[in-house]
Order: sequence, then C-alpha cells, then structure tokens
Amino acid sequence: MEKITHDLLRRLQAAGYNVLKSDRRLPDDEAKLSPIKVDDVNEYVNRLDSKEMMDLVIEEGLGKNEEELRGFILMPEN
Repeated sequence: MEKITHDLLRRLQAAGYNVLKSDRRLPDDEAKLSPIKVDDVNEYVNRLDSKEMMDLVIEEGLGKNEEELRGFILMPEN
C-alpha cells in the first residue's frame, strides 16, 4: 500500500490504469484505492452515482494539488 502522490498516479497511468476504485467515499484519509483499467472513462464516470464519489479518475487526480490527494493505493500485482 502506498500513499497517493502525483508520481504514483503517473506510474499507474503509464501502465494503462485510468481509474482508482475506492472502498470509501472520497475524500477520506483512510481510503484504500485499487487501480483499474476501463475502456471509456467518460462512459464509466457517467454510470457512477455522483453522490457516492467512490472513484477517482487518475487524470483528475493529477490535476489536484498533491496535498488534496487522500488515501492509499493498493498496488496491482506485477
């Protein structure tokens, strides 16, 4: 498990991941996020319940100040 940073988000994005799926509502300091790959990010986001805010699009995370990023990423097995 690693704390979310811009560097980590860039590495995940380079590996083809584009969404972080959370076990809790975001933002949450204790959230555990799992990287996933989706074919169409816009379609995926449109299907989400906006009140829940349980997922983070990696591109959006990169647009935030690093201090705003909360939680930990469960790194995928290589």
